[in-house]
Amino acid sequence: MLKKLVSLSRKVERRERRREEKTLVAAQLDNAIEKELLERLKQGTDMDQLQDQSESSTDSDDDQQPSNQNVNQDVK
Repeated sequence: MLKKLVSLSRKVERRERRREEKTLVAAQLDNAIEKELLERLKQGTDMDQLQDQSESSTDSDDDQQPSNQNVNQDVK
């Protein structure tokens, strides 16, 4: 049995080639993002920075606000 070769039109070939190129670019971008996130996770920078910022902001808020007991004592 011999199989016939069927040629695709240029339009279809061009469309398929462009789809493959776009898929390749998307895969490379996905790999780069995954690599960056894994590096950050290994370093622990994201979570540590967020925790440090939240802790420092709550500490500074507590220091700046006078307690209600001290204010009430001054008024008497």
